[in-house]
Amino acid sequence: MDRTTPILVSFASYSFVALLFSKFIYPPNELKRKEQKDYLGQHLSIIHAYMAIMICSAVYIYEGGIDYNAPTNMMHVVAIGNSLGYFIFDSIYAEYYKLHDGAMRFHHVFALIALFTMYFSSIGGSASVVGLWLTEISNPCVLKRHILRAKGEEESFTYNLYENLFIFLFIAGRILCGTWYLYKVWKSEINWMYKLMSSSVYSVTWFWIFVIITKALKKYSGAEDPSMKRLLSIVRYLRQNKAVLLAFILFVSFVVPTLLTQVLEIDFLRFEVDGFKVM
Repeated sequence: MDRTTPILVSFASYSFVALLFSKFIYPPNELKRKEQKDYLGQHLSIIHAYMAIMICSAVYIYEGGIDYNAPTNMMHVVAIGNSLGYFIFDSIYAEYYKLHDGAMRFHHVFALIALFTMYFSSIGGSASVVGLWLTEISNPCVLKRHILRAKGEEESFTYNLYENLFIFLFIAGRILCGTWYLYKVWKSEINWMYKLMSSSVYSVTWFWIFVIITKALKKYSGAEDPSMKRLLSIVRYLRQNKAVLLAFILFVSFVVPTLLTQVLEIDFLRFEVDGFKVM
């Protein structure tokens, strides 16, 4: 199988499912046309998220974990091709209906470049599969939350459950595990373009973390506790001084990994359990 076939099959499959959704899923009537298209797109995104999680999990378990310098094989190609086909369709869909904001557009562009870079590379497929898993693991929760909000169910138990699960999985996957993953990628033999694109996606993660923290702290705006007031003051300062926030994000996303892995040549310990290469 050549490497273009999985992308074409994936693109055609997601296009067909999107067509079915447009016929059989009915968005709430009060939504505007753009919001209705977004509502339908979110259902397709959930399908992709679950598909990506299942495929990547199967490859990860079958191969005994992650090997950053292993040759790319057909299992990696299928896993990455599934997401590439989806991202191509979703990017066209979102741009046509003008659904993406700047952060999401930035994220999609660099995710696509990263996946294409790895897709045609001779090594690093295993790492790319794990990277996909880390970025997709929280998506079903946030997408389900968007759908519930569109239905006017923001006060429901289910909405709050998905919101809290999203925050937990997002931080665990993209910051805790994602930071370790990023440093291991930078220390590996994987091509430089993928390293830079991984840092770019990681930088968007930090922006969203800041947005999550800002929203979470709104309920404490009148707090008298000194430590909480200090935290609110820092967040307020960063909101008013976007250049400082940007400098911090670029520093932790690009400068720190480069400094630790390329200049100081620090190699982070591999996390193994009974021979299974966890991270």
